[in-house]
Amino acid sequence: MSVEEKIQAALDEKEKGNDAFKKKNLPEATAAYREGLCYLEHSEQWTEQQQIQKQSVEVSLRLNLSNCYLKTGEYAQAIDEASAAIKLDEKNSKAWYRRGVARAAFGFLDEARCDLASAARLDPRNVEIRNELKKCKEKLEEVRRKEKSTFGAMFTKCALYDG
Repeated sequence: MSVEEKIQAALDEKEKGNDAFKKKNLPEATAAYREGLCYLEHSEQWTEQQQIQKQSVEVSLRLNLSNCYLKTGEYAQAIDEASAAIKLDEKNSKAWYRRGVARAAFGFLDEARCDLASAARLDPRNVEIRNELKKCKEKLEEVRRKEKSTFGAMFTKCALYDG
């Protein structure tokens, strides 16, 4: 298979995945996106133009996979795929957003806030990103208030026993 054929096969798998995703068939979509990535893994020498095209297709496949994993609650995998997309294109706001959403769902609120802030810097007009960042900050404040209340009461009780 030539490099061009591999890129086209990856794009065909992406299209299959998109069709399955639209039909809410997430296992089929995930399998198609994974298959698309397989076509991009091993190849002879890529020209500079082919490398750029390969990277673009790979980022798209990884973002789509990340979205599938978010929808199925597989947050660790969603984080992994979004992280791989960020490694390929650190200016991709969607990758930062998806990783932030997955981290927030996993309970990694500090990391999620950082990711969502990065997404917001890259795409300042995106309302969805802004709303998610706001929700994350609110959750983080709530957690910190609860921790302060819990640990503050604990330390107050300890002080009573020391005295």
